Amino acid sequence: MVINICSSFTRIAAIVIRGGIYSGVVVSLLTGCTSPAQRQTVQPSVVPAELPQTSPWEITAQCAALGKCMNLGNALDAPTEGAWGVTLQESYFSHVNKLGFNSVRIPVRWSAHIDSTAPWDIDSVFFDRVTWAIEQARANGLRAIVNVHHYETLMSDLDGQRPVFLAIWRQIAERYSTYGPEVYFELCNEPNGALTPAAWNALAKETLTIVRESNPRRSVLIGPGNWNSIGSIESLELPTDSFLIATVHYYEPMQFTHQGASWIRGTASWIGTRWRGEHQDTLTVMSHFDKVTGWSERNGIPVFLGEFGALDSADTVSRILYTSFIAKQAVRRGWSYAYWKYSGNFGIHDDSTGITHDVLVDALLRPGTTFSSWMKTALADTTPADPGSDRYLLLDDFEDRLPERNALYSLGVARGVVGADASCCGWSVWYQTPSVITDGRGSRIISVQNVGNTGRKANFGQLIGNWGSTGKGLFARGLVKGDNYPSLNISTPLLGSYNKDWFDLSTLTAITFRAKGHGRMRVNFITDTILNGYPQGENWGHFGCDFGLTPEWKLYTFPVSSIQPKPWSRPQQEELPWSAAMKKVCSVEFATSQNYDRVADDTIEIYLDAIRLYGVTEEALGLKP
Repeated sequence: MVINICSSFTRIAAIVIRGGIYSGVVVSLLTGCTSPAQRQTVQPSVVPAELPQTSPWEITAQCAALGKCMNLGNALDAPTEGAWGVTLQESYFSHVNKLGFNSVRIPVRWSAHIDSTAPWDIDSVFFDRVTWAIEQARANGLRAIVNVHHYETLMSDLDGQRPVFLAIWRQIAERYSTYGPEVYFELCNEPNGALTPAAWNALAKETLTIVRESNPRRSVLIGPGNWNSIGSIESLELPTDSFLIATVHYYEPMQFTHQGASWIRGTASWIGTRWRGEHQDTLTVMSHFDKVTGWSERNGIPVFLGEFGALDSADTVSRILYTSFIAKQAVRRGWSYAYWKYSGNFGIHDDSTGITHDVLVDALLRPGTTFSSWMKTALADTTPADPGSDRYLLLDDFEDRLPERNALYSLGVARGVVGADASCCGWSVWYQTPSVITDGRGSRIISVQNVGNTGRKANFGQLIGNWGSTGKGLFARGLVKGDNYPSLNISTPLLGSYNKDWFDLSTLTAITFRAKGHGRMRVNFITDTILNGYPQGENWGHFGCDFGLTPEWKLYTFPVSSIQPKPWSRPQQEELPWSAAMKKVCSVEFATSQNYDRVADDTIEIYLDAIRLYGVTEEALGLKP
């Protein structure tokens, strides 16, 4: 899925010059469709006799001219136009212009409309339909990006589809070679699968050579592999060319932007995830965007944010805050940007009712003021979540020595699972390579130098000190750096032996704790994978929720409704309910939030205190008669 928004800027960020002229590449996603009755051959209304040699084609001006862009998705990029409920209408283009947008991105599934054998001619009726869409944009004063979208077989059969892809682009380039600079090409939306970053770099270079035969100055957008992910920008290698724009897509965190997405299994469990512009949420976005800015400045290529947005299943306050903050950060960096999309589940407009969501339009066109005003609404909603019970079990407040600290220890003794000298409920810190972990005194606890690839160490005494919210508390700092899902984990086994001894916590109504620090973390309940019916190693049994740390102490309350299976895990794919998973809980863990599509490079710092399990009582656990 893709979201594109372009915006014109009165101030353009400085771009490093390469070869005397700016280069840039952009890849974005647009979709559009029309009814068969509307299909007709349309010739370009403007045919420049000769391409100008100077300013109209200068790439920084070209990128800026895209300005605030709107993706016309789910139309021409559907298997057939209208199959996904969207058919392009003339009114779409006039409405986008009237609202104040500067351009449109038109995603096109060319691969569904070509001959099955060489030379793979594009169906003439469909070609005319795409031309109609471009002409509608031009007639309404909008710039137009035309791309290759949803070429699924290219992603699975690169060798077999390479000549077809090149043939498609030869036809597109020749068809629109006489159009002016208001028409842009985007080579491929979201390369993935067999089209690895390295393979895509090679194919993009080959394709650009074909485009340049008939379009020597056409503005061409190219994005990185791995779905045009911001985290893969460093892998993008572009040929020397003065008319390129780099494009990236942004949908992080997926649990928020894609909650309830019907095309991704298990996302129903994400419904209710909020994005309220908290300290760590905004820092994460800025950190990701800064990496792209750094790449842009080093390579002298302007940037187009081709897609972003959140499904309408998200709450309105979160959706407006997220959209306006993303747009605001793009504006600050001098990027043009495109929102995904005009109509449908991400859309600014509802075709069935004719209603335009004005607050979402404001978030895109006036992001700074919109974000500020809606933050006031979000900040007014400060009532902590109801823990759902007046009774709780204190998991840890870090004040007493181990045996007396936690009631779970007593049950372990009663069961004969642990002895008086056992480390039941002790805390340990470990990492997934690479990382360096230090305690509150700055002492090194674990590092790649002394533990190898993965390390775990029982070091409760080093983690605990006088740095709690009122007295003692837990503290750990870790450098999380690398591209193999590096992580910092702080965990306590509830009964001593990881993945063997367990508690039934199905009565849990909420977990609360106090914390502060820097970074994005996740509180997890680790379930016994074998006892829950999964072969060892297939599940990991993580159920939890993400949270952002703030510089000041904060009470976090997470009802069970917000505790969900780990993204992309087997339980999440199978939509395993809490009641089935939480009967056998072995461990509670605080871990870095795993980002599955980017390289991590951050220092995580967490202070932790007063962890309570609401709805879980000593009686229910058999500690009292």
